[in-house]
Amino acid sequence: MNYKTSLLIYRAQTINERKIWKSKIRLVKSLTSIIRQLNNVDFQNIDNFKNEENQLISWYNSSVSPLLIIKNSTTNQDTIESINEQVTDFKIQYLEKKELLNAKFKNDKIQHLETFSKYLLLTYCTWSEASFIKIKHTPHGLELNDRFLDYGKNIETKWKTLIDKIIDRIPNIYARDISQMKSELKQISENHIVNNSYIRNKIAHGQWDEALNSYNNDINIESSQDQSFLDVVKIDSTFEIHHLFLEILENISEANVPEELIIKKNNSYLFLKQKLDDLIQLSKDSKLA
Repeated sequence: MNYKTSLLIYRAQTINERKIWKSKIRLVKSLTSIIRQLNNVDFQNIDNFKNEENQLISWYNSSVSPLLIIKNSTTNQDTIESINEQVTDFKIQYLEKKELLNAKFKNDKIQHLETFSKYLLLTYCTWSEASFIKIKHTPHGLELNDRFLDYGKNIETKWKTLIDKIIDRIPNIYARDISQMKSELKQISENHIVNNSYIRNKIAHGQWDEALNSYNNDINIESSQDQSFLDVVKIDSTFEIHHLFLEILENISEANVPEELIIKKNNSYLFLKQKLDDLIQLSKDSKLA
């Protein structure tokens, strides 16, 4: 592999990234139209569903917790098998009660909103993956070997490795700043990229409403709740958070003197990080309805 091939990949991913972003804009326009059709009763039903879903999960947890305590304290196989069957029965009841909630609170308009919200999340994660490859091959950025290095298949490991590679361009005399920057950026990638990617993977692998565990041999109630009602406002805000996050990484990656980003005020790490923190706080305060 050579720099010309790296530039080719960079240009291809720049095209992909731009086209995915345009698709995101079209999706947001469609979602805006859907949201405008919702009335106060619809928004109240959304809140009621969330509240009753929380109560349903609390009921399930309080029902199975005593059983799991017994299971973890015994080696008797008959007891363990009996408990497993009882827990499965509670999960079946959970699914049946959840379907009743869906039927009670989700009309066609709300289901339409849910569908397009999932589309938006899938688009976000697709754009994120395109951006990852693009920044990896940013001209005047990483060393050639690092651009073609396999960062693994796990999305969390990929982003952490990329952050390490980019921040390590700053000399070790700024060790404290380097450590803090890595920690802050990895936390942002965890909260706004990795967690969304886990939900995306569930949806993309056919677990549209009810999530399964990693072995696909049981349901995952916690993950099901995460993808039960995706907030389109927060997803759209996450696009902006991710965009600013990338700007920080690109600035460090392309800088002739990366350490200057610690010192200079304009477009410095601290300046952009403050903008990012403000945007994250605004995202926390924003929600649908």
